[in-house]
Amino acid sequence: MLVAVCQAAYGKDVYPKQAVEIAKKYITLSRDVKAQARAKGLRPAALAPYYIYNDAQGKGFVVVAGDDDMGDVLAYSTEGTLDTLQANPGVKSYSWRLIAKRMMC
Repeated sequence: MLVAVCQAAYGKDVYPKQAVEIAKKYITLSRDVKAQARAKGLRPAALAPYYIYNDAQGKGFVVVAGDDDMGDVLAYSTEGTLDTLQANPGVKSYSWRLIAKRMMC
């Protein structure tokens, strides 16, 4: 019964190639990012709770949801970049909550 409840709680998974297509609507991606998404294919071994892409020229970023239940985009900016290693505590806390949510099922 718990499994059925968990499955109902999530939307459809967003795979790397889909995430790249969503991100391209907001920023310009580098060739490396596009190539990595193609290499991972449609069904990677492990899915991400979110995907972070920085603009190739440093003119913004986009955070794409790992499942469509949360909408396509969790956050974006038209300036700067998002460095998760140097992020403020609020961003780090939110990131861990998304990971924990994904791991519960």
